[in-house]
Amino acid sequence: MKAGSTLAIVLDRKVVGWLLKPRLTADIVTDALTMAWFHRKPAPGLMHHSD
Repeated sequence: MKAGSTLAIVLDRKVVGWLLKPRLTADIVTDALTMAWFHRKPAPGLMHHSD
């Protein structure tokens, strides 16, 4: 990872989504969540929490 890169991860007892970009932008979070969504295929009623 080069200096100045930003990593976003989505966890569900393991890594289910991640994205690495050269700088922090708003889409890094939504892109990581989209990756997690397609990997996990959650049931309707999913509750999302972020820190």
